[in-house]
Amino acid sequence: DSLYKMIIELDDKLSIEKKLNNLITYSNYLSDDNPQMEKVVITDKLTDKSLDDFTEMVQSKKTTKDKWVEKVQSLINEMSKQLNQIEVATNKTIALFEGNEVKKDSSSKDYEAALIEVEKIVREKDREKLLEKLKQVKDYLEKQQALKNSSEVAEVAEEQYLLNSFDEARLYLAEQM
Repeated sequence: DSLYKMIIELDDKLSIEKKLNNLITYSNYLSDDNPQMEKVVITDKLTDKSLDDFTEMVQSKKTTKDKWVEKVQSLINEMSKQLNQIEVATNKTIALFEGNEVKKDSSSKDYEAALIEVEKIVREKDREKLLEKLKQVKDYLEKQQALKNSSEVAEVAEEQYLLNSFDEARLYLAEQM
C-alpha cells in the first residue's frame, strides 16, 4: 500500500515536471541542489491561463510537502512574477500611445519609467517587442527636442536681428542730429 502511494506520488511529480518543462527554460531547477532563480525564464507558452491551469494541477496532486514541492511553489511564484512584470511594462508602454501614435504629452520622464520596467522583463520576445515600441517614443521625443531647439535658435536670431536693427537706427539718428 505505501509502495503504491509512493509510485502514484512519483508519477504525479513526473507529470508536474513534464508540464513545467513546457513553461520554463531552466529544466534543471528541480534537481539542482542550489537552484538559481535568475536562470528561470518563462516560455512563450506561459500565459495567465496556463499558469492557473498548472497551479491547479499541482494543487490537485496529493504530493507530500517536501523540498521538491517547495521548489515547484517557488517556480510558480517566479512565473507569476515574470508575467506580472510583462503586464506592468506593457501598461506603462501603452500609456505613451494613443492608438499607434505617440501621445503628444509624452515626456522623457514617462519614457524612462517605461524603459526601466521593460528592461526588467526576462522573456526576450516581450522585452524586444516593447523596446521596439519605446524606440518610437524615443524618436518622437528626440524630434520634439530638435524642434524646440531649432525654434529657440530662431528666437535668439530674431532677437539679435532686432537688437542690431535698433543699434543701426540709433546710430542713424545720432548721425542725423
